[in-house]
Amino acid sequence: MNLHIVTRCDIITQGAIMSILKDAYDVLKDIKNLAEKVKSKPVIDKVLELQSMFFEIREENESLKKEIEKYKNIDEVNKNIKITEDGYYEVEGVPHCITCWQKDRKVISLQKPVLFGAGIGGMSFMEGYSCPVCKREY
Repeated sequence: MNLHIVTRCDIITQGAIMSILKDAYDVLKDIKNLAEKVKSKPVIDKVLELQSMFFEIREENESLKKEIEKYKNIDEVNKNIKITEDGYYEVEGVPHCITCWQKDRKVISLQKPVLFGAGIGGMSFMEGYSCPVCKREY
């Protein structure tokens, strides 16, 4: 998957699409009002069908905007990842689970402190981090 999918051009295109959709909706309302004035049932039916299609396009556009935002966030996290020698990654000094990021693109903050080790018969514990989702210990 290409994580550098969002460009300045994509953002401009989204703005242009929103403007076109708004203009199309305004024209659609005008046509509907004219059809109601002339009381043409076939025209009104076609306008309502067109209006339904317009709403589907608008919903799809909103869905695509959310998808673009998701990829922008992934790209931003990828730019700021610093993997530590202990295997987790940090963003602005906060430790996160690399397993959850690589597997599901989830940004999961690690919990600290976690003591792990045998601790039986005088053995020592080690202090580290733990992921609350995948349970990996660092």
